[in-house]
Amino acid sequence: CGRPSLICPVFGDQPFWADTIHRLGAGPTPIYHNRLTVDNFSKALEALKQPQYAQIAGSIGTAMRKENGTKAAAALVEQFTEISR
Repeated sequence: CGRPSLICPVFGDQPFWADTIHRLGAGPTPIYHNRLTVDNFSKALEALKQPQYAQIAGSIGTAMRKENGTKAAAALVEQFTEISR
């Protein structure tokens, strides 16, 4: 949606996306669930107000809206289906 994000990953692919959001500059350092405290959570929420997070997240959102993800996914499925025949 092009908004800054604070991610508190728990399982699955969440750590990957949390680190990616932070690395791209669209949100503060992720707080892993086993390190979550009221203090670090409130500080991270305050950090979300920094304008650079909104600017970068907005740019990412704009770029993503220009993509045709459905078409690209269908093309990949077709490509891999043809390879496996």
